[in-house]
Amino acid sequence: MIFDGRLSAATHNITLSIDDGIHSPQLMTIVVEVTQSAPVLGLVTPSDGDMLKSSQVVNWDAKQSVDYDGDEFVMSIRSNLLDDPILEDVDPFVIHTTMLPSGTHTIEITLTDSTNKIRTDFITLTVNQSDPQAVLISPENRLSIAAGNSILLEEESTDADDDMVTREWRYWAPGATWPQVISTNSLDTYSLPPGEHHLSLYVEDSRGGWDEIHVNITIQSSLPKLDANTLIITPASLTAGVKTEFTVSIVMVDEDGTTDNVRATLTHGIQFWEINMSYSGADNIWVGTVELTANDVGRPNLKVIATDGDSVDAAVDVVSKTLVVSAGQEDGRAMTFVIAATTLVVIFGLIGFIANSRRKKIAELDMIESWDAFGKNKKTTSTQSDTGKAVPELESGLTDSAHEVEAESAAIPDIEESMLEQEPKQKVELDWDNV
Repeated sequence: MIFDGRLSAATHNITLSIDDGIHSPQLMTIVVEVTQSAPVLGLVTPSDGDMLKSSQVVNWDAKQSVDYDGDEFVMSIRSNLLDDPILEDVDPFVIHTTMLPSGTHTIEITLTDSTNKIRTDFITLTVNQSDPQAVLISPENRLSIAAGNSILLEEESTDADDDMVTREWRYWAPGATWPQVISTNSLDTYSLPPGEHHLSLYVEDSRGGWDEIHVNITIQSSLPKLDANTLIITPASLTAGVKTEFTVSIVMVDEDGTTDNVRATLTHGIQFWEINMSYSGADNIWVGTVELTANDVGRPNLKVIATDGDSVDAAVDVVSKTLVVSAGQEDGRAMTFVIAATTLVVIFGLIGFIANSRRKKIAELDMIESWDAFGKNKKTTSTQSDTGKAVPELESGLTDSAHEVEAESAAIPDIEESMLEQEPKQKVELDWDNV
């Protein structure tokens, strides 16, 4: 007969009784002293002789450990390659995770119960070097970024062997064979033009082991915007016939920074000027200058045009303003000439009118004097003229009319002489070469 079992810690009297049913039973008694024992390790993982990588997590599972005395116990784990314990006085019924550096580890596992009973077991683990692990925080894959904003480059890559020697942020341009390295920092920012872009994070260790993560992002586009309130024109108005240095400045904002074509046009009748504008280097101000001469007075039209792109689908913004071209010095001379010529025409016309009126008056007087009827039908009296000749006396009405005609005729030469001899108050000098 074989009995297999466990006895608690104590002094046990064990009696063996044999009875054949005929004779009296035969008894045999022995005394067994059972002392308290240390906990027993029941390690599930890892197993003795396992081969791991330095980047691999080790699960310490000792849930099958037992203390037959029913005492509570704790677990501690140490390695001959480490100064500090891997685990110390932890609950063995909980799975614990750690990582081990590369090398061959002799692992010491110690169980200690509440009565200070200790059990120690040993296993061997071989840990090989591992490749670095790229951990990309930002940007996320399929991220869409607003126009004008930079890309945040952030990573927390790891290398269990602590021998990572290379970290690269790479930009994969469309059609390019090799990527462009845009940064080697763990935290950085970078700007890209609008569109779809492919980025990657590449890490490498001293053994040549490497890891790489790829992401695709989208940079949104924006339209150019001219601020009409910031339009400055120097000079504010133009003068006809005068050569002028004409300057235009305006603020143009394009969040994605892709607009580099800003120009201005000035149209004045058949005259046309195009002004190429350039960035001043600060505050989004664009400036352009051109020398011009406006031929005539008028109201020319100024247009400032910002163009984003080269195709027919290019985004365009336009600001317009009407200017004024005023009369110049030469125009003033021409006006003076016109006024002087008009004045002369009026004077000569007035002289001609007066002379014509005089001839009419003389003709009427001669006609009256030639009427014989006045002398035959009316009684006349003779009077002496200044020359001593007798002058017939007419009726009172006809005589008065004749005297009026003579007075007016006598006054005409005086008026003509006065107008011809009178000098103008202001002499007008005309530049006949420029008229």
